[in-house]
Amino acid sequence: MKKVFITIALFMAFISIFAEGNDYSAIINDIDVFVDSVMKTHNVPGVSIAIVKNNEIILTKGYGYRNVKDKSPVTEKTLFCIGSSTKAFTATALSMAAEDGYIDFNEKVTAYLPDFELKDKNISDNALVIDLLTHRIGLPRHDLMWYGSSFTRDEIYKRLKYLELSAGLRETFQYQNHMFMTAGVLLERVTGKTWEDFVKERIFLPLSMNETNLSTNDSKKSADYASPYLLENKKITEIPFREIPAMGPAGTINSDAVDMAQWLMFNLNRGSVNSKQLITDASFARMTSPQMIASSVSGSEERSFLSYGMGWFIQYYRGHYMVHHGGNIDGFSALVSFFPDDSFGVVVLTNMNATPLPSIINYYISDRLLNLEPVSWSERIASSEDESEEVIKTAVEQRVKNTKPSHSLKSYAGTYENKGYGLLKVGYKNGKLHLKYHFLDMDLNHYHYDVFTGKSQMLGDMEMKFRFESASDGSIAKVYAPLEMTVGEICFERIAESEFTSAEYLSKFAGVYATKDFSLTVDFISGRLKLTVPGQPQYNLVPKEKNSFLIDGLTGFSVMFEEKNGKSVAISLIQPNGTFKIEKK
Repeated sequence: MKKVFITIALFMAFISIFAEGNDYSAIINDIDVFVDSVMKTHNVPGVSIAIVKNNEIILTKGYGYRNVKDKSPVTEKTLFCIGSSTKAFTATALSMAAEDGYIDFNEKVTAYLPDFELKDKNISDNALVIDLLTHRIGLPRHDLMWYGSSFTRDEIYKRLKYLELSAGLRETFQYQNHMFMTAGVLLERVTGKTWEDFVKERIFLPLSMNETNLSTNDSKKSADYASPYLLENKKITEIPFREIPAMGPAGTINSDAVDMAQWLMFNLNRGSVNSKQLITDASFARMTSPQMIASSVSGSEERSFLSYGMGWFIQYYRGHYMVHHGGNIDGFSALVSFFPDDSFGVVVLTNMNATPLPSIINYYISDRLLNLEPVSWSERIASSEDESEEVIKTAVEQRVKNTKPSHSLKSYAGTYENKGYGLLKVGYKNGKLHLKYHFLDMDLNHYHYDVFTGKSQMLGDMEMKFRFESASDGSIAKVYAPLEMTVGEICFERIAESEFTSAEYLSKFAGVYATKDFSLTVDFISGRLKLTVPGQPQYNLVPKEKNSFLIDGLTGFSVMFEEKNGKSVAISLIQPNGTFKIEKK
């Protein structure tokens, strides 16, 4: 036992000698061997690493392939998407704007964005600028609302007021991309510069991050960029790039190891570059100090509970203060971390979708630079992944057998809308239903009653249940989709197809409809049909399907027009107490 202790002590002393002498060659050789090994274990095609220690860049290097088909190698200049690691850049940009006097983090958001509105107006009226950057606004992720959509930044911003909240202001931590996007909107409003231009001018340029860009389209103009990959049935498969310009402030930066080393230097020097302070020490301290508890559970004895600053996660790793933020976007996983008290930082970039490899490599390098025996994170994580697969395999079947849909399948086809999430379309072809919503594109299979299921490859073939609901007249009127679990199903209401909302179509119903003792008028005004009944307020007619309209504001009331030779000849008032037909005058 004594001999073993001496061996370990000598080994630790050996590491210390290398560290103190600034000769990292032995550690770098070990990193090379380790990275090559774990890349194979976790099926990751390419990795790029940057390490900064004591104000010195000790490694920028690529491993594996940036393109598997061409066998193109990853270099220290290979561009990768860094995903949500972008958020720290946005927090830095807002800090610069605050120091310029444009904003005050403790001022209300509405002081700068009077049109900022959430579903709970009390929250949006009292939210502070700092709340946008600390994931404590009360809004859950709602990522499927924008992911894969064609919404512009302004359209997403205007739809915020329709998204369900799940907590009160500053009540709990809920990771939130929309609020970082909103921070970008605020930056533009107060400075007159887009988030993109501000970040380029105030961060990329002074840090000499010359290859870093804000669009995968720009990356593809380079001669050295990584292609995105997904692990499907244990096979590495190339997938399309995901371009998300609207959500730029939350995650669109693309960079390489050389440029990210400069970003590490900037943060390790507390906002300084080339002896020039770009942000004050006070601003840097605010970003890298806990503003919100993110998790009270550490998950392992080596890690403390997790908190969040502004664009950075914060925790202790093996007793050392660690600041970090990961990033995941289609085909890429990244991690940026630094230890302020130990004067080193690590960046790991990969071209594999949702892989734990950045954390595994980061922990190994951190253990070595902290002169600690490395923890076997690769084995731990591989084991937890196996356990997760077993849980999925043993999921309880809840299907009620021997049921059938309440309508013919064709009756479920149509266009459905949620004011926050937009349009969801259900089509019918060759005896099958097919659902299309943003990137979700799936066949629907009957599950039970009026519930159908579908699977999306982009969501790991997770089975999703869609529940349809009938209106009082028996027609299919709504579909409920599991797009944000923390607030329950998202309700999409059926709307008329575009062919039933055109001016040419609607205008033909205008006119006077009368009997001997009663008359009513239908007018076509500003692109809408208006129903006027004597002694009552004017009602809007909302297109439902061909010749059928709901009476806005009157539940259970609708109208149906009758046509002959393409012209309206009668209207039927459908009411709870009966249907009344009136000829057109």
